[in-house]
Amino acid sequence: MTRRVLGRGELSDGCRHCCSYHWTSAAPALSYPLYARQWHLTTFTTTAIFAIYPVFVVVVLVLFGNLSDYIGRREAMLAGLAFSAAGSLIFAIAPDVDWIFLGRALMGVGVGLSAGPSAAASWNSARRIGSVRRAARQRLRKGSE
Repeated sequence: MTRRVLGRGELSDGCRHCCSYHWTSAAPALSYPLYARQWHLTTFTTTAIFAIYPVFVVVVLVLFGNLSDYIGRREAMLAGLAFSAAGSLIFAIAPDVDWIFLGRALMGVGVGLSAGPSAAASWNSARRIGSVRRAARQRLRKGSE
């Protein structure tokens, strides 16, 4: 099996996905007090809405953390982005608290799928850029001797 890598835009793809999953994890939290007031949610329910997200992130990372080794980084990141987008959409149009739980769970799945591959892509690209800079410095030093 041939393993596919991201290629030229690896760093920007990885950074974009890192930004999107950080947004996915943080942005909805601002609306929790609004939902709590509107739907008369208990403190426990509001806490459970917060808690379901990291539970799904961890479970997906543990169970599917190596998915990108089989389908490729870009595909894994895009799958994660699709789950995050679906979760955000469900969260935005949620008619009741059950839909909020579903939306947050899907957001957790999305981040779990894309966190590892996007961090690896950014790391590999940054390492490659660092290697190129070191090689250029060495060539400059040899040329000045």
